[in-house]
Amino acid sequence: MKQWLPVPALIVFFLVATTVAVVSFTLRTPKLLILQSSSKESPWVRGVDRGIHRVLDDKRQYAVRWFYMDTDRHPWQGYRENIGQTAHRLIDQWNPDVVLAVDEDAQQYVMKQYVGNLHLQIVFAGVNGALEAYGYTRAPNVTGIVQHRALSAIRDAVSSMTHLGQAAEGETVLRVRPKTDMVRAKPDHPALQRSGGEEERNAACVSEPPWSSAFPQWHSMIRAMDNADKKAPTGILEWWPIRLGSSVRGGLLEPSRFTRQDIPTHTEPPPRMQAVVPIARSEIRIFHLGDQSTSARNDEAFIRTFDWRPVRLVASRLVGTFSDWQAAIEGAAGRTDFVLVSDYRLLSRSAQDPTLVPPRDVVQWTVAHSSVPVVGTNGFFVQDGGAFAVGASPFEQGTVATGMAVNLLERRIDPKAIPLASTKEFVVFLRGSKLREEGLSLPQIYESFARATNNYFD
Repeated sequence: MKQWLPVPALIVFFLVATTVAVVSFTLRTPKLLILQSSSKESPWVRGVDRGIHRVLDDKRQYAVRWFYMDTDRHPWQGYRENIGQTAHRLIDQWNPDVVLAVDEDAQQYVMKQYVGNLHLQIVFAGVNGALEAYGYTRAPNVTGIVQHRALSAIRDAVSSMTHLGQAAEGETVLRVRPKTDMVRAKPDHPALQRSGGEEERNAACVSEPPWSSAFPQWHSMIRAMDNADKKAPTGILEWWPIRLGSSVRGGLLEPSRFTRQDIPTHTEPPPRMQAVVPIARSEIRIFHLGDQSTSARNDEAFIRTFDWRPVRLVASRLVGTFSDWQAAIEGAAGRTDFVLVSDYRLLSRSAQDPTLVPPRDVVQWTVAHSSVPVVGTNGFFVQDGGAFAVGASPFEQGTVATGMAVNLLERRIDPKAIPLASTKEFVVFLRGSKLREEGLSLPQIYESFARATNNYFD
């Protein structure tokens, strides 16, 4: 006669067996910790996370945890040290096999303490500074991908803005006063009067009566502008990255006396005229501005040593407060042709008020008040309201670093057997409406690339 175990005993047996199975699975399951320096809401972090998910989503055999340090929203030294200690406790208690650490603060306040620890392997991403600062150069348990700013791509893009092609034979480029629109005209047009002399070989003057009759569509705009300084309209042949159809920027006219609405944002070309293909300036000047974050400091070191030719870097400045930022933007007038913005997310309102200024507010003020076009080194510059940026791909940082981590977890190889990688992919971000307001034009490939990668805004 068969004897059956009582139901309570069966339940106990099932629970014990399940617990043993879970514990056994947990003990032999590879563990991966994703350690992000910034918050989940950061556009850069979201891009990196997408890259990580692309690799991990079909990997079910790992135990994965995510930890966001949020230092972008809490940039104070005390917070960074405290959150670093919290991350230390998580690592020591959970004992991950691999930590994928993203950006500078994760290395500085957490991972550099584990250099040489053969029980923990480190994969870094998003690091744009010197690896020596973290002891990674010779570390036996470290590999990763270095992030470089897309300076060569930015240099080429800036040059493209000012050199879309040569003027057709027999045509000249006429610039109508600073920061306004450019038009093309035949040199024998009655409105143009050639100036002689070596110094004036690139100049042509237009007197008011011929201008009024020859270009009636432009007359109201030009007269409105000239009323600001009581001078007759003048056209100057000059290299300049502005084209037909741009609006007049606020820095040219007194805001209290004149508003953007008083000037047409687009006027059809007069007879025998067409949209300009700008000719390059003999020299393009660029001014770099950033906050005083670790990332911006690392960027500045790279920016200062980069070979910008034929563009010239006229200055680079890092500031800690929004008031200093505003002064730097206003002081750039007349000194540069472009402002290059790196990081701006850690600007306090003033020396007396440590409150951080929202990044979107910084960008919107900067674009509205800069007398020259502003270009970003990070995609979030355009997401915050800017016109154009070329940045390292956060998706590439995530996919490459996670691929390294998977190799370490599955193949159990020495991290030093995986060579360090560096940025190979750059992403174009473009906001068409702002670019049109600036009166700037880029080759069509830039817009096509931005649209193809879902980084075009309007």
